Amino acid sequence: MYFPNNKIAEILFSPLPEINRISCYYTIAEMFKHQPKILKLSKLTEDQTTALFYEIIKQIDFINESIIEDKFWIEADRLTSGVDSNDIAFVALTLQKDGILLTGDKHLTSHLKVSILIR
Repeated sequence: MYFPNNKIAEILFSPLPEINRISCYYTIAEMFKHQPKILKLSKLTEDQTTALFYEIIKQIDFINESIIEDKFWIEADRLTSGVDSNDIAFVALTLQKDGILLTGDKHLTSHLKVSILIR
């Protein structure tokens, strides 16, 4: 499948052995939550979307949110204050792993840029 100008898709599907693609299990719930929007925008069938989700899931090592240390939950809560609280797990995991958060959520990205500058 082809996703023009999509950095996240490029990272997920390109052979980049030096990148560890990790996320929390909540990613799967988010994918299905947004499935109707994905179906509409992509013009894929439901079966094609399911196949796409499967291909995405195979590229990611999922980490149980319960292993994220409390100090990272606290910092993620501070950083995500005022945005979608469902994003806290992604931010906490990114902090714990000292990683890079890849998100298409422009509101979260803008908010995090401001929050981190204020620290």
